Amino acid sequence: MQRLDVEVASDFLVMASTLMQLKSKALLTMDQEAQEEVKGEKEKLAQQIEEYEQVKEIVGVLEKKQDEAEKIFRTRVRKAGVKKKRDPKTIPGQLFEVFKNAYNELKMREKIYKVSGEQYSLSKRIKKLRVLLKENKRISVKSLFEEANDKLDLIVTFLGILELIKLEFASFDKEVEGIYIYLKESV
Repeated sequence: MQRLDVEVASDFLVMASTLMQLKSKALLTMDQEAQEEVKGEKEKLAQQIEEYEQVKEIVGVLEKKQDEAEKIFRTRVRKAGVKKKRDPKTIPGQLFEVFKNAYNELKMREKIYKVSGEQYSLSKRIKKLRVLLKENKRISVKSLFEEANDKLDLIVTFLGILELIKLEFASFDKEVEGIYIYLKESV
């Protein structure tokens, strides 16, 4: 069964009722003033339809440009025969558990009356993580989280790790000792 788009259906009903109203006025009224009113409403409706067509055309052009941009900027080439080592169903939950444990530990360590003027930058954190990964080849996620000074620092580190994985600069594996992040060889 096709999904009904309420907004499109309501627009259709408004247009249909407007057209029926115009037609009934045109057929039922004989005086010149009412005919002029109908003519004005027809012109207004025609203008709205023209504007709708222009917007529809612009949306089409923008969608086409978006598709072209996705082809240019998001293409990744994979080596033939290379398979992922991790189970995509279990690792995100495990990564979240490590994050949650570090967050709770920081929550207990934080003082109640703490004034902090420090700002954290996600782009700087990503650069720092990439440098660390180039130097160490692999890093324990838990150790990265334990280095956090406060909750915001922990969250920025977590987002940096996720962004590196999303952009395919890094990957992670679960080992006996914990979850480790490592720099992908192709980067």
